[in-house]
Amino acid sequence: MKEVAAYDAVFLGSGSNQSRGLPIDGMDLDGVLLGLDFLRDRSLNKLTTDFKGKKAVVIGGGNVAVDCARYARRLGAATVAMSCLETRGEMPAHPWELEMAWHEGVFIDCSWGPKRVLGENGKVVGIELRRCTTVFDQEGRFNPKYDDMEMQTLRADIVVMAIGQRSDLSYLGADSGITVTRSGTIQVNGETMQAKGAVFAAGDVVTGHKSVI
Repeated sequence: MKEVAAYDAVFLGSGSNQSRGLPIDGMDLDGVLLGLDFLRDRSLNKLTTDFKGKKAVVIGGGNVAVDCARYARRLGAATVAMSCLETRGEMPAHPWELEMAWHEGVFIDCSWGPKRVLGENGKVVGIELRRCTTVFDQEGRFNPKYDDMEMQTLRADIVVMAIGQRSDLSYLGADSGITVTRSGTIQVNGETMQAKGAVFAAGDVVTGHKSVI
């Protein structure tokens, strides 16, 4: 048996490196990509999706969504639309990022949320969106509300979901004794950052995805 080294403490800082999907119809269609996976595959020259001459829709209003939209244009997409829940003033993306996307020909459509991805013969043909009336509740918590009486459909060959990131905590065994919150982060003591015993955690894996930790 391989000898296991002994340590006085362990720190967990594995970050938030997985894209979030959505529990909507059509996520399994050919042509649906996850934002971080798309950017990673493009950087590693492993991207197999052909964007040339295609219609692409990016779902999300943050900087990752902007990066996805701009790269889609650079990869030859004929049209690229960004659709997000937030109003223009609420979008988390940096204003200069949005301006650069606009200059590269990205169309930005605010206050819409995805209802389902449309497909034919197993491939994406569009996405159905519903009007988002509010994104946050009175306490400032993320709690979007929709008006299903106002809908629109965007034709698309490719849909990129760039709606946020989550931590991969699969390395925590069932018997680790470490508490994982409903939002998929590690629960710690707010003063000591202690997760359990001599195990400590901090960063995205505790706070959720942030730009700077």
